[in-house]
Amino acid sequence: MSDSAVERRRAEGAPPRAASLLTRAFASVQDPICLLDADLTIREMNPAMKKKYSRHMPLAGRKCYELCLGRATPCAECPVRRTLRTGKTATR
Repeated sequence: MSDSAVERRRAEGAPPRAASLLTRAFASVQDPICLLDADLTIREMNPAMKKKYSRHMPLAGRKCYELCLGRATPCAECPVRRTLRTGKTATR
């Protein structure tokens, strides 16, 4: 096999391994974590999040502010929106 073929096979194999590593890392975190879209809709969550909010299942498709804060509208100073707007990590 040529060097370029070996490199191509390595490159083709990297994304699934990287995705698998990320998935396992996400699942192993003991704190509740969810991934939100730009509309603050929950798209993915780790097992700790599922456990904490088990009585509210399903979580995917719900708004984070409804689930986590019991609000009908997003917080005025939503850290997720601030992060999306500025590109910098924001906290409450």
